[in-house]
Amino acid sequence: MDAFEKVVKENSRLIHYFIHRLHIQDDAGDYYTEGLLAMWEAYETYDSAKGSFSSYMSFKIRTRLIDLLRKDIRRQEVEAGYRQQAIHEQTYVTEDYIEDQYLWNKVQSVLTDKQWKWVYYYVIED
Repeated sequence: MDAFEKVVKENSRLIHYFIHRLHIQDDAGDYYTEGLLAMWEAYETYDSAKGSFSSYMSFKIRTRLIDLLRKDIRRQEVEAGYRQQAIHEQTYVTEDYIEDQYLWNKVQSVLTDKQWKWVYYYVIED
């Protein structure tokens, strides 16, 4: 077992702690993966002259999880905006209107008066 695997084994609960502490729903495991990447970055860039490894690693993990959470929230807000815009545009679009008078005259010629009224008001006039 190499040194980083030992660090992961000893500190993987720290990632779960921050996920729980930040009230993150991590069904797909994306946040845990991001925490592992932050742990790797802390392992690679640690300078013993600047403080303890555990404090540095905690800072890196927490910061990366918060950054990912903010990014996900922004993405969700943008997607919600697109959905609202699409709903708004669909409200004003009338794509199915048929203006072919010849077609409607042919349809009317084979229908009774009551059938034509139904087609006219239900289909044409919506």
